[in-house]
Amino acid sequence: DEFRDEIDGWVIDQLKRIGCSTAKNVLAMPRERLIKEADLEENTVDEVLKILRYEFEDEDTTDEEPEI
Repeated sequence: DEFRDEIDGWVIDQLKRIGCSTAKNVLAMPRERLIKEADLEENTVDEVLKILRYEFEDEDTTDEEPEI
């Protein structure tokens, strides 16, 4: 839920529905699988991946995995 200010709540709910409860779960899943299983449009998935990748580029590595 850390990303609700940047990613619509319904998108986060769809990602959680398919087992992606953390940002790293989302980044680890293939793009095409996110589109198909979460029933999201390509541009929505691309935007989510862009946001999450950007957040991880700027953060120091920690043991804590932010929830989406």
